[in-house]
Amino acid sequence: YRVAELFRTEHPNHKVMIAARGGCTIEAILQRFSTEFDIYRPKRMVVNIGANGGNSTGLFNTLKQRCDAIGCKLYLCYNVCYTSAVEERKHQYVNAMIESWSAENGIIGARYDIATALGNNPVNDESQLPDESLFSRNTQPYNLHPNQAGQIEMYRRLSIDLPDLFYCIVG
Repeated sequence: YRVAELFRTEHPNHKVMIAARGGCTIEAILQRFSTEFDIYRPKRMVVNIGANGGNSTGLFNTLKQRCDAIGCKLYLCYNVCYTSAVEERKHQYVNAMIESWSAENGIIGARYDIATALGNNPVNDESQLPDESLFSRNTQPYNLHPNQAGQIEMYRRLSIDLPDLFYCIVG
């Protein structure tokens, strides 16, 4: 019921490679170019990264360069709306970094923070709380893993923010 699997099953005529790994960081994605992405050469790559740390604009630049080198269009998605006992509203910091870098580099991504925020409103600090019904760990102050309902909302957001994924020509 995860976003990538929902996409794959809803679009059986698209060639889809799911390369998701739980606990992955951007450094791990970069390492997989030589063993996976340089070999399969995907036309589009939707990256959901940031909750596990290690993000920097330098690493985003490297990711874009690696995608460009194989003719792959990069989509860098926002983190889901969550709170953490360790770092309150960490997704706001990561999403601000993603937003700034993406704007400078012409990159778009799905706004999973909107899809999973209370009332779909991740605009200000008071309302930027997760919709607890969309997460598997429904106790404050920690929410990070969307449940089936949350994954469906993220998939819906994917279709809003990245419609070209849904209507691309398979080749």
